[in-house]
Order: sequence, then structure tokens, then C-alpha cells
Amino acid sequence: MKKSLLAAAVLAALCAPSWAINKCTGPDGKVAYQEAPCDANNQGSEIKVVSGKPGSGQGWQFSRQKDDMNGRVVCFASSPTIYTGYRGVHSKMISVHVQVAMSKEYPLLLSIRTSTAGSDLFHNDLLGMGVKVDGNEFVPITQKFNSNAVGFPDEVALNVMQQLVAGKELRLRLRFWPYQQLHDTDPVPLGSFKQAWALARDCFSKEK
Repeated sequence: MKKSLLAAAVLAALCAPSWAINKCTGPDGKVAYQEAPCDANNQGSEIKVVSGKPGSGQGWQFSRQKDDMNGRVVCFASSPTIYTGYRGVHSKMISVHVQVAMSKEYPLLLSIRTSTAGSDLFHNDLLGMGVKVDGNEFVPITQKFNSNAVGFPDEVALNVMQQLVAGKELRLRLRFWPYQQLHDTDPVPLGSFKQAWALARDCFSKEK
């Protein structure tokens, strides 16, 4: 119970101001998601994303956050925005991030988080959800921290971290409430993960 509360506190500390991306549909029906406004030839709509900035770039990024009330510092590496979701008549793209958080209270927390905290929720049924790095074995997701964050127990997180450091790409398989369908993401490059992870470790060592 104590670890769950600490994990929830760390996850809460990772929240950031909302920002916006644009969903642009071209004349040929192709959909693109971008921060820049849609051009005159595309139909566009704005989508609000929460907690996106650390993970909104093209590569993995390092960030440090400090709670002004209690002084808690969290150092983390965050993936680029990863899109997955439903296609077809009722198409909907859901954005998620992979985050590795480190703090005095919780030295390692590996989680997958939805970016739209108020609406897109992970399913309560975690069966079949997981991650795969390169040709390694599929690693099931077995913990739900809250409706917007799932992940792994400590010993499994360490194993996945070793794969991420040595790997070239990461893929996710996720399920969102209230549907049973599983969704696979496109491969997420890991080329910039090592640098972001090294910066997070250095940040953490200075806070110990």
C-alpha cells in the first residue's frame, strides 16, 4: 500500500500544463497529427493534450520537476508522443507516453500514461497488454497505478529498462476503457533513450 501511494505521488508530480496538437485531414483522406496549424488544403481540428510537453518532441527527453509545496524532485525520461487507437467509422487516436521516473521516495517507476487525463482511460482488464523491445519476449503489463497510468512491478521494470538501454525500438499493446480491443502502436525508436536516461540518472544522483 505504501509503495502504491508513493507511485501515485510521483505520477501526480509528472503532470504538466496542457498544450494542443492539430488533427489535419488532407484531400486524400490521410490524417496527420502536428503542433503546427493545418494548411489551407487540409481540414483541421485542435486536440488538447495534457502532460505532453516533455514527450512531445521527436525523441526521448529528460525533464526535472520540483513540487514547490513539499520540495519533492522527480527526474524522468519521457518518450515522444505515441499515437494509437481506433480506426474506421468511429476513428479516434489516443496519445500515450512512456515515462521513467526517479525520486528519493520511489527510485524507479516505469509507466505508460495516457496524455488526455480527463477522458482516455486504460481498461481495468490488463490481460494481453504489454511491451516488446526488439526481438525480446513480450512483457505483460501487470500494474494499474490509476486510470491514466499502467506499468510494472520493480523487478520487471528493471528488466524492461535493461532492454530499453540496449534496444533499437519499442512497441506497445494497450487496451482502453470501455472496449476489449487491443491496440498495437507503431515502433518507437530508442536511439535517444540512452541520453535521456543518463541525464535522469545524473539528476537523481544529485538529489540523493
